Amino acid sequence: MTAALARAELARGIAAREAGNFPAAQKAFETMITIDPGDAAGYLYAADMQLRQRRYKQAVALARMGLGLPCGQQDRGFGLQVTALAYINLRQIKQALATGAEAVRNDPVNPHNRRIHAQTLWAAKRFKAADAEFQQALALAPESVQVLIGYARFLKATSRLREARELVERAALIEPDGFDVILLRGQIAFRYDELDQACDLALSALSRQATNKTALELLAVVKSRRSWLTGPFWWFANLLRRHRKVAFVFIVLVFGAIGGVVPAVLTAQQLPSAGTVGNALFWGLCIYALLCALHVYWLVRRDLRQVRLKRNF
Repeated sequence: MTAALARAELARGIAAREAGNFPAAQKAFETMITIDPGDAAGYLYAADMQLRQRRYKQAVALARMGLGLPCGQQDRGFGLQVTALAYINLRQIKQALATGAEAVRNDPVNPHNRRIHAQTLWAAKRFKAADAEFQQALALAPESVQVLIGYARFLKATSRLREARELVERAALIEPDGFDVILLRGQIAFRYDELDQACDLALSALSRQATNKTALELLAVVKSRRSWLTGPFWWFANLLRRHRKVAFVFIVLVFGAIGGVVPAVLTAQQLPSAGTVGNALFWGLCIYALLCALHVYWLVRRDLRQVRLKRNF
């Protein structure tokens, strides 16, 4: 009877988690632990909820409690995956690597164990090993959206945008309305300077999760890129990204002129001192940065209001 009640709470919690109702899911998993403290699944799923809410220390503690109890291969793999991801976010890379490797040993043919191990290798900056492990995961589960998105994120981070786009478009065919799919498609579109598409995808993601930090950041950078006020900043940023050597020479020449030529000219013309001009430039840049931030904030809030209005109709 106790086991049946505990499993009913587990099912209730999983359903709430899939619906995005994290408080209800957390309560169900905690109730399961109370009903049957000897069932590892309650601790492992409660740990997963802590991970999703960025409470990484609590996630590790709960997962280790669950892993200390008798549990099957599938539950053990799940607990090790949660623990490894929490360690990555805590920047405890050695522990993350060890946990990821243990997950693979627990079940070498589980693609998600391979995927999580790849993420720990990525966090350790072992890029070739991470790439090989992602490929192993993809070979085991070529239709898994989680594997496709995980590998695509890695490829985007390592500037292999064409390959990243191919994988995320494969994921979009399987799960076109998936939040992670939409968001990553928007991020890649932004990297390709496809700003209209990036903006539409950011708003689509925010229509599903209005407070998601990453989606808000994507919308903010798209808006700042397109704005007349913040455009000069993005022009300079693109110069640095695409033509680093030319940009470096340009910066050296500009600062050389400011440091060498400008003081002499100011002195000869009996104009304000270089220090005064430097202070004016500094405060001018500060005011410009503040105006840019306020302007982009206003643009983002305006678009978010429009998204909410559309959802109400």
